[in-house]
Amino acid sequence: MADRLGCDASTATSMIDRLEKRGLVRRVPHPTDRRVKVVQLTEEGCALRDGVIRHSAEHSPFARLDRDSRLRLHALLREVADGSPSAPAAEGHHREERG
Repeated sequence: MADRLGCDASTATSMIDRLEKRGLVRRVPHPTDRRVKVVQLTEEGCALRDGVIRHSAEHSPFARLDRDSRLRLHALLREVADGSPSAPAAEGHHREERG
């Protein structure tokens, strides 16, 4: 988990401890590896997560974009992140004609 969060293990443990004290997560044994604990959201944790997602979506500057605009934006952001074109040519771009 620390690797995914980009922090060291003690920082991840400290964050999980705080979330557990607030009743948002619980540690449960891994089903096949007794050395590992799995961090699960509690019911309260799920409710908080859902509220944050809903609030973020409703208050996003992108919320006013229609579906097609959001899809174009997503494709452009994916292109930037992946370094690969998402479509052969974007709509609205004009090719320079040479004569």
